Amino acid sequence: MVHFFNKRRWGLTALNTVFLGIALINQPFTPHLAQAQTAQTHTASPPMMSPDMGGTFKLDRPHSSLTFKVDHLGFVTYVGRFNVFDATLVLDPVKPTQSQLSVTITPESIDVVSDDVEKELKSEQFFNVEQFPEITFTSQQVVFTSSITAKVLGQLTLLGVTQPVVLNVKFNKKGINPYANVYEMGFSGTATFKRSTWGMKALIPQISDSVTVDVEAEFQKQAEAPTAEMQNTPPSREKH
Repeated sequence: MVHFFNKRRWGLTALNTVFLGIALINQPFTPHLAQAQTAQTHTASPPMMSPDMGGTFKLDRPHSSLTFKVDHLGFVTYVGRFNVFDATLVLDPVKPTQSQLSVTITPESIDVVSDDVEKELKSEQFFNVEQFPEITFTSQQVVFTSSITAKVLGQLTLLGVTQPVVLNVKFNKKGINPYANVYEMGFSGTATFKRSTWGMKALIPQISDSVTVDVEAEFQKQAEAPTAEMQNTPPSREKH
């Protein structure tokens, strides 16, 4: 019986992935691909954000996930994931479109049901993890489509190639995590793109060129670092 993941048949390629994105740096975003994808998108005014939503947030990795889906020979939608990734989100409640998101993914951490397939995905034919040990995403622009949804435009670097990606994001919730006693925010995101854009062309069309990436991201607010003025201020002395 031919192994389901025979190298000739499989090609799970896929994840020129990534996440997550939610908010972006204040720079013009010019790639024609992203412009075409958002040209007909209904836009909305940036949502009103409460002051507590501002600040720096780090990804709560144990409660977040980054998965991908590809079509396998038309028989099934095959699902895999990355187990090691990180993200930093800086939100500006006054100017939410000037917020910033940066993401790093370790392709060595790719996780599928077969050890043989994992080895193949890490090889030069796919992610080439020895030469390219990191995948990155940097947000550049956000287009709000409602008070809780947005299209996030950013740059994905994979296999040494940088191309635009549009992530559809939904804001889920904000508040105190009662178990960690930390202020958190949660987002869901999805993006669909062609892996061949980054030069990953193996086994197309047996394995779909189109890849869908799903992100569930839980962020924890970080304590603000003391300012230089605060650091240079001597402690007060009370008279007894």
